[in-house]
Amino acid sequence: MNKKEESLGVLFYFSVTPDDDRARVADAVAALADALRRAGVRVQTHDRDHVRPGAKYFEWERAGVPLRFEIGPRDVDDDSCVFAYRVGDDDKITVSLDDTAAEAVAGLERTQSHLYDAAKERLERGVTTGAACPLHLGYR
Repeated sequence: MNKKEESLGVLFYFSVTPDDDRARVADAVAALADALRRAGVRVQTHDRDHVRPGAKYFEWERAGVPLRFEIGPRDVDDDSCVFAYRVGDDDKITVSLDDTAAEAVAGLERTQSHLYDAAKERLERGVTTGAACPLHLGYR
């Protein structure tokens, strides 16, 4: 892992109502968070049940977290979780729990690349030189 990958943050979100499902999901979340940390991804678990999902998503998107994991009882039954990227072309995607760490690192690299390319394009569009500059007065 290089410093770029280590510096990326990830939110891990789950919501469970029945108590028997809560333990199963909590165990899956803990195992997945450990796997992600071993892969060099910083993980923050958000399990506050009194906050609505939309408010949770907005809170973390506003903080700039590039990738959100969603997992619940059905996801644990299906041995999968859902990725939601803040930027880029990827919509929500379903990933196997076994492949989550590798997919997260690859997805975060794609996000970093997308953000870099967008910033580079904005910079190139915004910089004018010589006669192309609207304030050019013919001086050199």
